[in-house]
Amino acid sequence: AKVWTTCSLLTHTNSRGRYWDDMKTHITHLRFGGDNCFVIEKDGHAVLVDTGRKATRERLLSALRPWNIKLILLTHGHFDHAYNAAFLAREFGAVVALHEADAALVRDNRIHTIDSRGLLGYFIKKASLANINRTHIEPFVPAFYLRGGQDLGCFGIDAQIIELPGHTAGSVGIIVGKKCIVG
Repeated sequence: AKVWTTCSLLTHTNSRGRYWDDMKTHITHLRFGGDNCFVIEKDGHAVLVDTGRKATRERLLSALRPWNIKLILLTHGHFDHAYNAAFLAREFGAVVALHEADAALVRDNRIHTIDSRGLLGYFIKKASLANINRTHIEPFVPAFYLRGGQDLGCFGIDAQIIELPGHTAGSVGIIVGKKCIVG
């Protein structure tokens, strides 16, 4: 399976950020500055992958209105992926899922240490820590925890979870056909 990072996904979609795979499953890339979210849809079923930061909230909500979102998947627990999870779950009556290894991280992003190298790394670390210290994710209770090999067919889409620990202990990817969405 080809791994699609946010950057490579942009080069493999049409002008509206949509990709159709062989199974008639659609992936729509929603980009808001540095925040990237994805909708995986098939036959009227839709799953949202990642929820962006606070500044993304209203634009993301507006962009998601055409879909009937029933599941919100978080690729990992950092605030720029999970900030709007509780809000969007209420708006759509959806459930939220993430890997259990990131459950504590989503409650407090300050528990994850940030390493840096060189002068540029120092400044990136400093800016990241400032954001983390002033950003608090609204609490939510995951409906279930994601695990490697988990099939998402019960949510109406042809997709599967793959564990990708590294960026965080609970980082996951979502395999859709021959593609993989990685946060």
